[in-house]
Amino acid sequence: MFQIRTWETNFGGVLARKSMKSNLINFNKHDCEQQDKSKQTFVTTSSTIAISQSQELGNFLYQTACKISQLVNCSQLIIIVCQGSKEEIIASNHTKCKSETYKNIINKTIKYIKQNREYKKAFNEYIYIPLQTISGQIVGAICALKKQALSYTKEEVLTLEMFAELAATKIENYRLNQQQKKMSSIFKTKIAAYVKELNILKAKLERSNHLAKVGEFTASVIHEIRNSLTIVKMGLEYFQKVDNLPHPVQERLSLSTSEEKRLERLLQEILLYSKPNNLQLSELDVNSLIEKSLTIIEQMPQAKGKIIEFKPFPQPISILGDADKLKQIFINLLRNACEAVEDGELIKWRVCYPHQDYVRIIINNGGSPISSFNLSKLTQPFYSTKSDGTGLGLSIVEQIVKAHGGKLLIQSNLTTGTTVDVELPVAR
Repeated sequence: MFQIRTWETNFGGVLARKSMKSNLINFNKHDCEQQDKSKQTFVTTSSTIAISQSQELGNFLYQTACKISQLVNCSQLIIIVCQGSKEEIIASNHTKCKSETYKNIINKTIKYIKQNREYKKAFNEYIYIPLQTISGQIVGAICALKKQALSYTKEEVLTLEMFAELAATKIENYRLNQQQKKMSSIFKTKIAAYVKELNILKAKLERSNHLAKVGEFTASVIHEIRNSLTIVKMGLEYFQKVDNLPHPVQERLSLSTSEEKRLERLLQEILLYSKPNNLQLSELDVNSLIEKSLTIIEQMPQAKGKIIEFKPFPQPISILGDADKLKQIFINLLRNACEAVEDGELIKWRVCYPHQDYVRIIINNGGSPISSFNLSKLTQPFYSTKSDGTGLGLSIVEQIVKAHGGKLLIQSNLTTGTTVDVELPVAR
């Protein structure tokens, strides 16, 4: 009997354990079914919201929050995002929902998140769930308001969790998309700048090739003209030696000689203008270079009777330049200044060092001011305000200055006269 009762007892225990196990399996199965049902409901609800590429993130979250608030039966559902040190409401199931109104809830929620508090516990009359991306980054939180936190069912909490996961993914994707657009815009801007720079270099190369061909053609034409001009010059020199020429003949001879010299000077300047500026660079001291140029300039006919005052910079300033071409600049500019003033008038020539990157050479004369109309055209080829001018002098000057990486600036007014500034980069 004892053995039978023991067997019956053991058999009853086994049956009890089997019954408990069966109930547990049934409970887990029921729980899983409820979770699946909640997931299906959430997916079905969220999939009814149309999503387009142009749709704003806030609009999508608003429509989704409206659907989810009905599923979990809460009167208000807000989505908070963190942007740097700032937190704000990006969307809600109500169209008019300002961050200022929920400032305390926002601050408290972010504080709880940072303290890793259990979000399913009751905090006053709302429940919050962090917005966590796949990479584990917390980008904000959702808050379900106006309902006791403990009154949420498992299915409702699961729905909120899935909404939080969806919202976090959308926010992360939106931010990544914005970053991509920003980087794309930066790349497009840089590519456009590179293309523009490339086109400029291409245009410069084409212009250089064109000028080289023009220079070759011009040189051959000038050579032929000079041959004929030499014969004309010899004829004029012969007639100048003839005595007792009638006065009208002498006037015509003087005019022809003057025109021959002007034509010869024009041919020389055309040749200079058409040639590419192949600089022979060397390190030069600006003060010393100007003093050497001044010795040549003082011997020019235009400088006779004029006062040229040169003021060097107190310390030496070195530049990389072509000495011959820079002397040509100074001779041309000083010739113009001398022609603009009367005998006994002063021409100021000084060197300044206003910036560590460049030196400024200033030539000032107090002659009659140049009109603004003429001033804007002075460096144009073949434009001249002088009756016997070639119109190439300042064009050549500007070419040489630019070839040195410098700038040419001309100013003129009634008070200070005409001032020419030549800026040249200093040697490094």
